[in-house]
Amino acid sequence: MSKLVVGDSLDVLRAMPTNSVDFAMGGPPYEDRRTYDLGNKLRKLTGQKWVRWMIPQIVELCRVTDGLVFVVMSGPRRNWKTSPSIEWLVADLTRLHNILLAASP
Repeated sequence: MSKLVVGDSLDVLRAMPTNSVDFAMGGPPYEDRRTYDLGNKLRKLTGQKWVRWMIPQIVELCRVTDGLVFVVMSGPRRNWKTSPSIEWLVADLTRLHNILLAASP
């Protein structure tokens, strides 16, 4: 049975049982492309702050999914420089949470 659940992603994911989803796909807000509500304080997240915000989202998504987890991500590019935030996120998820990631070209 298919089901669409709407709510704050972290709240919804934490309430779900482990391995209760067959497939998960998401397109999280890109670094500094959205204003985040952080405890009555609105601000944009960049660099490591964005990585720290994303980690629990992906850890929980992997916990509830019994199959493939597909997440579309890209770091911002300005003045011919690309933010390394995606690489930091991949490294932290691998080193700290043993979540193995594959990237597509």
